[in-house]
Amino acid sequence: KVFNFEWVNDFGAARNFSLKQCTGNWVLYIDADERLDAGSIKEIERIKKNLDKVGFFCTVKSLDGEGNRDNSMRYVRLFRNVEGAEFRGSVHEQISGSLQESGVKLVNSSILINHLGYNLNNEGRKEKAARNLSLLEKEWSKEKSGYLAFQLANTHFILENDEESKKYFEIAANSNDLSKNLRALSYSYLALMEHKAVNPDKSIIYIEKSLSLNSETPFSNFLCSKIHFQRGDLVNSEDFCKRALLFSRKQAAVKTDDMQIYMSEEEIIGFGLYISIQNKNGNLGYFLSEYQKITSSKVGGTRDSIVTVVTKLLSGKGINIQEGKLLAGLINEYNS
Repeated sequence: KVFNFEWVNDFGAARNFSLKQCTGNWVLYIDADERLDAGSIKEIERIKKNLDKVGFFCTVKSLDGEGNRDNSMRYVRLFRNVEGAEFRGSVHEQISGSLQESGVKLVNSSILINHLGYNLNNEGRKEKAARNLSLLEKEWSKEKSGYLAFQLANTHFILENDEESKKYFEIAANSNDLSKNLRALSYSYLALMEHKAVNPDKSIIYIEKSLSLNSETPFSNFLCSKIHFQRGDLVNSEDFCKRALLFSRKQAAVKTDDMQIYMSEEEIIGFGLYISIQNKNGNLGYFLSEYQKITSSKVGGTRDSIVTVVTKLLSGKGINIQEGKLLAGLINEYNS
């Protein structure tokens, strides 16, 4: 059924209108710019047989445009249709609070929803952020929270309003009502902005605070590697690059209730190769071996042929045309 709702500049109000139209035992909400992953259908069919008052955290993976990193958030998207359920907030609205107040138990699931809404160019992302900003500021004037501060900071970050972004990330990082993971991420964004501004003494303080709250995020460890490299500490830079690769491979198995930023293994390994060339301490073999594992299947080359080409280049030797073609097939935005 299709229902009409007159837009009142409030996403929560629109969602609550749609919720009132639901008559089934279960509610699964998906936006027009989202797609349910086909692999999640069987789990939903199984969940539908459950008679308990339960809500399920689902992974909503945003696919970012222009080479930006994909990220995911965990939201309650599937839940038992109960009285008292309502969305709160005019933008980045949430339903988990009202569900818990209505006696609904919240648990994890492996349901995946792909979000295409941020698969935009930089201008498109800024237009969307500008739209959200006015709603977030209105919400902030009524009630302040760590979650709102995080969303304001992230919105200003997209709009490249660095000073405003820093202000709200500081508030979010020090908010006791915000999850430890999002507080850690707030410190990482602060470290990232100082790193981009070439302020290594400030960026190292922020990234260490981030890692003290959550030491196993690939993004934060990779950023820490880059900060140490900027500071001239190649040993620690290599170490944190290795950690970033390790946690990147573990990330798929981690189920959090909030945000994760996904890293490309090629980006991590490519930077590891660059560090180890500068450092000359023997870790070149490690990163070269890891690079072989992820590239040999992509262009039909064997591991031995790939390592031969890369080793030649790293040692300053020339390569032939066939080897050049092999290398060209491996180059992408993460390792060029």
